[in-house]
Amino acid sequence: MITDNFGVMHNALYGPLLSGFQVPLESELMYRAFYSDDYYRFAFVRHPYSRVLSCYLDRVKRLQSSVSKEIHQMARDNLGINDAPVSFEDFVRVLDTFESVTDMNEHYRPCYNDLFAGDVDLHFVGRFESVNEDFEKVRDHLGLDPEITLGQNHPTPTGAADKLKKFYSPRVKRIVDRLYAVDFEMYGYKRDFDAV
Repeated sequence: MITDNFGVMHNALYGPLLSGFQVPLESELMYRAFYSDDYYRFAFVRHPYSRVLSCYLDRVKRLQSSVSKEIHQMARDNLGINDAPVSFEDFVRVLDTFESVTDMNEHYRPCYNDLFAGDVDLHFVGRFESVNEDFEKVRDHLGLDPEITLGQNHPTPTGAADKLKKFYSPRVKRIVDRLYAVDFEMYGYKRDFDAV
């Protein structure tokens, strides 16, 4: 199973996910990977509502990550929130203070930016919500062994999709709708909790 070594897969320096950490962006290999038909380019995206909430639950609320430290510092600096834990609404309000999506951390930055939308054509975009079925499409296209699956492993499942109505107020929803408008449009996501 691919997830037998889940930590390595998500290590930016050693994982199989091609990135600028492994190969300089200006290199011939990176150019070919992004623009030639020698490579099959695919990616997986996630519904903005569950993605933002999952980031909050996993990276901010637990208070142990560098993302949490960054968000708490920004809440102090930009919102005047001192030592109190950052609520989900405060987290979203902090996201709204970034001048550019390129300044955002990859855990909450809109997907279109990380996928170089408009610059790099992807052959397939799968969804987190149907990751196993969509991975089968990628696997079949690449001619990989049908026994290769993603399995059900995840290091820190948050169950965010089932908690949306508990955490999202109308104000928070409006902010996320605006901040992730391109993701909603580009990847065909509905602005509806029941569609997640």
